[in-house]
Amino acid sequence: MKQLSCRKCEGHGIIVPLKGHAPHCPFNHCLCHRCSSVMTLRASALVRRFRHRAPDTKTALIKTVKSKNGNMRLRILPKNGRTSPGGTEINYDTRSCSSSLSSITDSSTSSSNSSTPSPPLQSAIQFFPISDAPPQLSLDQVIFLSQLLSQSAFSYTPSAFQQVMAQQS
Repeated sequence: MKQLSCRKCEGHGIIVPLKGHAPHCPFNHCLCHRCSSVMTLRASALVRRFRHRAPDTKTALIKTVKSKNGNMRLRILPKNGRTSPGGTEINYDTRSCSSSLSSITDSSTSSSNSSTPSPPLQSAIQFFPISDAPPQLSLDQVIFLSQLLSQSAFSYTPSAFQQVMAQQS
């Protein structure tokens, strides 16, 4: 049977068994693009599971929780009119591909769409839309994706992105 390994360490080229590794992981607080993509994948999977379990809910709150053993966990809760600090709010519409996202910093203020959420969650919402419809990338998403690809270890610019940018210019 295959043993689970730490995804953040794996992104940095180190294969480490997951059991008992969380408190000693050297990349626990790493904010590089590899670790950010790991958190993006975790957040998008969490949103998909939540939508499947609660299809009638339109607003959710994602929080990062650090457990005693050092694990960083993502929790998603239906909003129900409450505002709690330190979370990222997701509003989505099932009829279209639109979704909005905002970061909640203080319990006395309501969330606004002008605040910036954490990059992993922002990427999850942009590239894994919360909808059953097929995704359509906007010009901003294409530019963000091309910048992300140019910053990574390999540089690859698909011709489809160039055509979309030329059509919308």
